[in-house]
Amino acid sequence: ITITGIGLAARPWVDELVPFFLLTAVGLSGLATLNVILPSLVRRHFANSIGLATALYTTALGVGLTAGALLTYPIAARVGVDGWRFGLTVWGLTALVGVPVWLLVVIRQPRSQAADSPRGRISLREIAKTRLGRFMATFFGLQSLQAFVIFGWFAQMNRDAGHSPETASLLLATVSFASMPAGFIAAWLATRANLQAF
Repeated sequence: ITITGIGLAARPWVDELVPFFLLTAVGLSGLATLNVILPSLVRRHFANSIGLATALYTTALGVGLTAGALLTYPIAARVGVDGWRFGLTVWGLTALVGVPVWLLVVIRQPRSQAADSPRGRISLREIAKTRLGRFMATFFGLQSLQAFVIFGWFAQMNRDAGHSPETASLLLATVSFASMPAGFIAAWLATRANLQAF
């Protein structure tokens, strides 16, 4: 979270292309790491309610995404000059708010001995040979494609169509908000044993 917060908060304030890309990579690398770590943390800390916990944190991500789409432009417009920098910086600072919570978890839940035990490594080729591995690669590839297309271009497409910045941000937030119920249900269903047979 710290890496994500620093990257996202700092990148709007650089004017050169290379530092901007580097800080973007820093911020997104933190998000990518969290995407991998969160499911295992849910399994560790909420073993008796994995489905509900997964659905809740997935919904929380949706709330954050909706808030970002809805509030970034109003924040930027209120500031005025260089307002877009402040509008983007807010979300980096918001990420840093979560750092104390993670530190509290680390302090209260020290690393278990089981985490130090050696485990056999599974190669990418071995995963690619399985039906589940191919299915997951296809699923997450399509999911990423959808996310990049919608959240990367939807607002700009509406601006190009003649809508105001306020309307474009509202439409993007609406798309994000509309997907939250389905995301909650899908995350809960994904943990049901009878739906995991491939």
